[in-house]
Amino acid sequence: MKNTTVKNVQASRATKPPVSRTPSRPSTSHIAACELPPSVKHVYQAVDANGNELGSVVVEALDAKGRQFYSRLDLMQIAQGRNDEIARLAVQAGMHDYLSTKRLRELGAAFLQNIGSAIHLVDRDGFGQVKDQGIEYRFYVHRGVIHSLGTKPSIKIACVPSSEQKLMQPSCDVQTWNDHIGKYLKGNPILLIVVLAALASAMHRAFNLPRLILMIVGQSSQGKTTVQQIAQSAREQAREIENCAGTANGIRARLEQNQDCPAFLDELHLAENLDGLVKLIFLVGNSASRKTSASDQKVHEAPPLTCGLIAASEKTLAEIVATSRATLTEGISARLLEVVVSGKNGIFHKIPEGLTPKQFSDQLKTACEAYYGPLWDGWVSGLSRNHEKIAVRLPAKLQEVEAELCSELEITDRVTTRMVRGLAVWVCAGHAALKMKLLQVTRSEIIDAAKLVLKEHVARQKHGTTPIGEKVIQAVRNLIDRNANRFPSLSMFGRTEQGGIYGYTKGDGEDRLFLFLPGVFEELVGAQFGTQMATQKLFDAGYLIADSEGFQRQFRLPQSGQAKGMRKRFYAIKASICYESVAEAT
Repeated sequence: MKNTTVKNVQASRATKPPVSRTPSRPSTSHIAACELPPSVKHVYQAVDANGNELGSVVVEALDAKGRQFYSRLDLMQIAQGRNDEIARLAVQAGMHDYLSTKRLRELGAAFLQNIGSAIHLVDRDGFGQVKDQGIEYRFYVHRGVIHSLGTKPSIKIACVPSSEQKLMQPSCDVQTWNDHIGKYLKGNPILLIVVLAALASAMHRAFNLPRLILMIVGQSSQGKTTVQQIAQSAREQAREIENCAGTANGIRARLEQNQDCPAFLDELHLAENLDGLVKLIFLVGNSASRKTSASDQKVHEAPPLTCGLIAASEKTLAEIVATSRATLTEGISARLLEVVVSGKNGIFHKIPEGLTPKQFSDQLKTACEAYYGPLWDGWVSGLSRNHEKIAVRLPAKLQEVEAELCSELEITDRVTTRMVRGLAVWVCAGHAALKMKLLQVTRSEIIDAAKLVLKEHVARQKHGTTPIGEKVIQAVRNLIDRNANRFPSLSMFGRTEQGGIYGYTKGDGEDRLFLFLPGVFEELVGAQFGTQMATQKLFDAGYLIADSEGFQRQFRLPQSGQAKGMRKRFYAIKASICYESVAEAT
């Protein structure tokens, strides 16, 4: 009986199906939720310029016409089931069957489960850099295409423009541009210099080079706008050059849109805020950004001004700010090169036979509207291909060019020396463009053009100083000429009540000195230029007599009167400052 029971139990166990030990397979609907739709090509982890992960993913997808686009999605919104960003992506990609709440959540879940490699997004053309595992990689963006400057990082880089304004495709090739525009650079050094300044704007951050602003100064109808449009056509279609009739903030916002490429401004003297204009020039010259604080008490930093500014005006910068309270410091002269146009043919040195300067200018303007773009395409591609070679050779090349530019000149002040470094960058840019077969001039023509503008710049400084130094000398000269009665003889010191005087005089003839009261000098001259800089420039030009203790000098007062032979300090200026003869350095 027992054996029969055992057999029955074993038989009943044998009839039961075995228990499966393998995991159950997910449902078909769950698989669909985790797979990416055909229109979605990749999901990336977004990282910043330092390689740190951001709280977002970037989806690479195709729109209804098969065009690639990128969409950034906030991870927190996806996790919280907020589908607005995903819905916009689905509409752009033509995935209309995903426009229900359930399907959008499934799509968000699929994005989260398919995050792959890292990506760094940029929003405009220009220079950029990103760190990958502690190593810095550089690149240049042009027409939304990434051009690596050296080794490529493992991090993907893509451009998502912040605005709809895109650069037009080139209208011709390099040879055609040269046939209609570039050939006229030969024999026209100022035209050549302006094009070189435009090309150099792509090199400053890529190779850590000093930046120099170019300002064309001349009366109306001298060809200032034409030469700007020639440089403009190297990158884009020439259009009307914007003037400075506006606020400093408006001008700055405009310049922020041109990163590491030329930017053009006309009629600088129309700027409403001259103090803001001077500060703007410093920001461009230093490739600096402006920091502000809002109601949230956080520091907000605007994009740096990294454009290559090419401006034009009917007045020099010193003349523009002369009637305002804006202060020009010495640093302006190191960051700004003014090319003054005054010849009978305006900005042109060589005009085609049978044409007047105006006809030639109109011909060039028409050509710049029709032929544009190829030079910048070839320039950026060439810098990318030859980046390592250029980076190795550039330091020695810059020193060589600087020495050649100054070989026939005696330049001793550090401000002009710094300006020459910026000019040497333009020359090196031109030589690099020649190797890339982008320009139809010679190396010597590039050097000669730079020498010409430098020589004319130095020649305008009659006293061997900088443009700001010249303005200091002129300001002091005007003060003395217009207020000679405010400088009584030092022998009158303390004898009578003397209100409203600027100082005293001492000596006669060539030995005559104008002794400025320190407070008066600092108020009338120092407030405009800075006392330290003004006295240094007067001393360098040989007009200020100093002593071992500084730029003020002690003089013994008359034995008679209240002072009774005591000593007093003045700023002692030689009377020769009032005349055209140059004083010898003391």
